[in-house]
Amino acid sequence: MGELQAGVAAVNITPPVGGYQAGFGQREPTTGIHDDLHAKALVLKRDSVATAIVTTDLLSLDTGLTDTIRKLIRKQTGIRHVLLTASHTHSGPFIGPWHGDSSRRDLAYIDVLCRKIAGAVFMANRNVLPVSVRSGLGHAEIGVNRRLVDEDGEVRQGPTAQNPEGIVDPEVPILLLERLDGSPLALLFTYACHALAAWNPPLISADYPGYAQRLIERELGCTALFTQGAGANINPRGPHSAWSFGLAKACGEELGNAVLAALGNTREYGADPCLMVAARKLRIPVREEAFSRHIPALLRRRKKENAEWIKQGKFPFEIHVIRIGGCVLVGLESEPVVEIGLEIKDRVYARHNGIRQASIVGYASNSSYYLTVPRMFEEGGYEHEETLLAREASGLVIDTVVRMVDGMWTTD
Repeated sequence: MGELQAGVAAVNITPPVGGYQAGFGQREPTTGIHDDLHAKALVLKRDSVATAIVTTDLLSLDTGLTDTIRKLIRKQTGIRHVLLTASHTHSGPFIGPWHGDSSRRDLAYIDVLCRKIAGAVFMANRNVLPVSVRSGLGHAEIGVNRRLVDEDGEVRQGPTAQNPEGIVDPEVPILLLERLDGSPLALLFTYACHALAAWNPPLISADYPGYAQRLIERELGCTALFTQGAGANINPRGPHSAWSFGLAKACGEELGNAVLAALGNTREYGADPCLMVAARKLRIPVREEAFSRHIPALLRRRKKENAEWIKQGKFPFEIHVIRIGGCVLVGLESEPVVEIGLEIKDRVYARHNGIRQASIVGYASNSSYYLTVPRMFEEGGYEHEETLLAREASGLVIDTVVRMVDGMWTTD
């Protein structure tokens, strides 16, 4: 039986100044760079199993970009299982084609972006070495639920709406990979909260996840990789008037320090923890309203990719599950609301005593629409308006994740 090996690499993906930003209707062209954007790759191998976990300082990816990047990675490395994720920074480049005029995309930059991301995986794959694994759990309170339901049952939502009593997920799962001499190689961590604190002025920025990663890297001397959790209905805590680079810095430092604090209470899995990967693509029913409202344009852009499915009223939904020792990482496409991440964790913990840590990662692969829960179909609100999928979608996704995790733990 072989030992677990890991390699890590990072590349700069900062776009040229003058392009359009993603998020908030693209806003005006950028006027400068506040801080650089990066794509980071963590390659894990054990025996015949290999996976690449890629994090990017981007708003989101779509199916076309994901397919292009995966083909490049497979050609260069042979790695077939690739989890591509976005931090959901609203101060990154507009790479579309969702939510805006696709003519505003910088196609030359997008071409380089795809090749740079694949190059990060190539470099990480060339530098794999034996590692041991530690996991831990931090706690941060930088997020607040943005759905405030009035007494009449109407959702009051927007930059000024905050629900201090609403559901959040304060957990910060961490995974530390160490060389066999004990020195840190890479640290992967997750938190569920929109990255939009630094929304103004129009400067390129990785927002609070960038501040958190830089703090961790300064303190540990290793590569820090951030994955966005199920935080589609979670915003940074504080009034809209406080959204600024100052708030992004404060949130990032709180999150980074939560990660560092969690290192004081970690569980080690030794030099040869198991590595298992799985991926599934579901056919999720599409909402009837999606064909008659403003969403048809989004659907039309996907017909070339999955024409027959969409004609049948189904939408492809990708799920990834990665097991590393007693840890499980679940990757979901879409923008999943916090209730989905919490339910997945509750269910897998209840079913498997051997799971020491579960990380639910959203904004994976195609993340240009919301994944909501049935209650929101009665309440309404922005997340409900922006979902393509039918009422039963979240239940189908959660049940599938649980079955995939079951398959990994019943093999012990």
